[in-house]
Amino acid sequence: MKQLFLISILSIFTMGGIHAQGNFEASAEVGFVIGDASDFTSMSLGAALAYLFEVNDDFQVGPEVGYTNYFGKDYTSGSITIKGDDLGVIPILVKAKYSLSDQFKAEGGAGYAVFTGDGDGGEFTWRLGGSYEFTEDWGVGAGYNSITGDGGSIDTFYVRVTRSW
Repeated sequence: MKQLFLISILSIFTMGGIHAQGNFEASAEVGFVIGDASDFTSMSLGAALAYLFEVNDDFQVGPEVGYTNYFGKDYTSGSITIKGDDLGVIPILVKAKYSLSDQFKAEGGAGYAVFTGDGDGGEFTWRLGGSYEFTEDWGVGAGYNSITGDGGSIDTFYVRVTRSW
């Protein structure tokens, strides 16, 4: 899986040499955790940086890397409170963006999520969503993100603000 991901990233950079036009995107997001993982965390905050290469007028693809913190929940039983631990994640994705119109975009990505701190290793991650670009430089979006592995998944609905240049 790691070799396949590395080959995918190298392919993306090779395409960038052919189509030199591209743009950076910086984003900040808040996520609301659903499913089994919501027993341990209820929300996340994250930021990411992407560079998207223009494949054609409607389609862009490129690498995205970020950091997301999943806030741990505290548990109280009687007079005893157990503090929940936060989980840090570094998602490394291949992102794709398709223009449905001048302002509306469909987005997706897949890659590997590296756990930080006490978290060990990483897992496959993917996301699917949409965005509305209200200017050439600023947009808002929403979508679904999943980190999936042998032990289950962390599933999140997110809202995102993006700045492009």
